[in-house]
This record gives sequence, structure tokens and C-alpha cells, in this order.
Amino acid sequence: MATQVVTTLEQGHQAIKEAISAIQVVARSYPAARPRIRELQSVLLTHLGRQDRKLQERLARHYRDGREQTKMLEFLQHDLKEIKVQFLVFFDKYTGELTDFGGNTFPKDFSVFTGTILDRIRIEEEYLFPLVRALPEEPASRES
Repeated sequence: MATQVVTTLEQGHQAIKEAISAIQVVARSYPAARPRIRELQSVLLTHLGRQDRKLQERLARHYRDGREQTKMLEFLQHDLKEIKVQFLVFFDKYTGELTDFGGNTFPKDFSVFTGTILDRIRIEEEYLFPLVRALPEEPASRES
């Protein structure tokens, strides 16, 4: 399962990078970028959802005696919350009905937001993936 989780997260990273690249081509024109913003929103939402409470609790249980790993997990969880707030703010501004007024600030806001997302991807690859890979496989659950 751990390998499958990492593979799924890696696929999410690739989808996010592709969605960002598609917008970067037209980022200077908000009207041209707007249709592609929903795709980025969708792939980001899916990716963030994969780092759910179940995964976090599993990591916390496995590393409960490892001070260094516990601190890293706390940082990753805190950072994830901040990313989710930025996600909500950005997409509220650029996917709502009254978004035409924000077209002038879109290139800068997009650059800042995607910089944050790409930083998070690097952090996940460097710190989260090794922690997940080290998880023992969970026994298959029996359903009666």
C-alpha cells in the first residue's frame, strides 16, 4: 500500500505540473486562462484529498517514537493546512462569478500561488515520500 500511495501522489504531482504549465502559456490573459483554472482546481483538490486523515494517522502511529519524524509530520500537516487556505482564497477569487474584476492581478497571483504549490511538491517528494515508503504494509481487512 505504501508504494501505491507514493505512486498515486507522484501521479498527482505530474497532473498538477501539467495543469500549471497549460495555464502558464496563457497566464497573461485571464480570459484565456480562466477555462483552464478549473482543471487545476480539480487536480489540486484530488491531490490534497489523498493526504487525508487516515494517511496522517497511519504515519503518526508508525513514527510515534521517532522525534525527528514526528516533527516533520507536524510540519507537513501544518503546511498542508496553509496550502488549503491559499487554495480556497485563490480559487474563490478566480473561479467565482464575479472574477472579471481580478483579471489584472491574475498573472501575479497565479505566479505566487503556483510557486507555493510547486514548493509543496518539492517538500512532499523530499520529506513525505520517504516517510510513506517506510510504512509497513497493512494487512488486508476482512469484510464479513
